[in-house]
Amino acid sequence: MRCKNCKEVFEPKWFNWKFCDKDLCHNLGVKELVKKEREKKAKQERKETKKAKEALLTHRDYLKLFQTVFNTYIRERDKDLPCISCGKNNEKQFHAGHYRSVGSCPELRFNELNVWRQCATCNTYLHGNLIEYRKELINRIGVDKVEWLEGYQPSNKMLIPEIKEKIKEYKAKINSLK
Repeated sequence: MRCKNCKEVFEPKWFNWKFCDKDLCHNLGVKELVKKEREKKAKQERKETKKAKEALLTHRDYLKLFQTVFNTYIRERDKDLPCISCGKNNEKQFHAGHYRSVGSCPELRFNELNVWRQCATCNTYLHGNLIEYRKELINRIGVDKVEWLEGYQPSNKMLIPEIKEKIKEYKAKINSLK
């Protein structure tokens, strides 16, 4: 076997030893082993920290995480479409605007038919610009589906395991769109 440092042939004393017994090479080998051990320990600590943080998350925290992933998906899905309310495509920032707000109809919070790309001006300052939103929504999905959105929706409370699955599902959808 050849030394990783000086390239001389040597007989290793340990199974996967890569440095010969010369002082410089041996010290490099020891430093490399110490470095690998530190990296391994740091990786394990990060893993444990991640598990501990995840154990502290509440249902509300998971909903926030899912909302972030879902909104990212909507913006990626509609990236070539203009704002659903005003039709502009040159704005700096776009939101995932809900036709039926989360406050008025939490059942449709994560329904893809209810959420479309919307410019920040329409979503924030014009409170959704709902009249124009509805007109364009009818063009995009049809009157039947808009009336369904406006009708009664049964409750769909998701438990934490379901939310975790949805997060994975939408992350996969985002990756497939990119």
